[in-house]
Amino acid sequence: KLNIKKPQVVLMAGGEGTRLLPYTEVLPKPLMPIGGKPMLEHILTKFYNQNFNRFIVSINYKADLIKTYFNNKKYKIKFVKENKKLGTAGSLSLMKKIINTDFFLVNCDVFFDLNMQEIINFHDKKKADITMVVSRENYKIPYGVCELKKNKRLKSIKEKPNLDLYINVGLYYISKKLINLIPKKKFDLPDLINTAKRK
Repeated sequence: KLNIKKPQVVLMAGGEGTRLLPYTEVLPKPLMPIGGKPMLEHILTKFYNQNFNRFIVSINYKADLIKTYFNNKKYKIKFVKENKKLGTAGSLSLMKKIINTDFFLVNCDVFFDLNMQEIINFHDKKKADITMVVSRENYKIPYGVCELKKNKRLKSIKEKPNLDLYINVGLYYISKKLINLIPKKKFDLPDLINTAKRK
């Protein structure tokens, strides 16, 4: 029988949403409505419906709007404010005293339909420190792709090749001990993953 664990869920909601300009001049990306409900609320609901109820939300850009929106909602949220941009992992350094379990880390623009307990079970079975959820994508290049030698002569050409790629979707399950690897400065998830791999 598999052990049922309900860890904390950390949501990264501090970015400026520059790819969504000019809309994010009015609303921060986490509050952008999709089907009448903010993006961040869709994610919280997915976890809440699977009995996760320990949320930490990292905020920076338009932080007061996000806090005000969720003030009267059913979710119990601890907000952590970044006073400067710390990257996709750096704000975790501000949470060392409140993260007390292994935890999910989720970008605020991820839509998913997953059994979160299966991710935890996979993580535990593999004795992993970080489990990254990826999406398998196939891209067909509409041109002939050339591979060149150092002297710029043609080594090979492939007509309209298919690329099979694994794309990071911005959803992770992380062992709490890795918090100690994160400095209080700009630090991204690839930095944390590469640091953990080196150690």
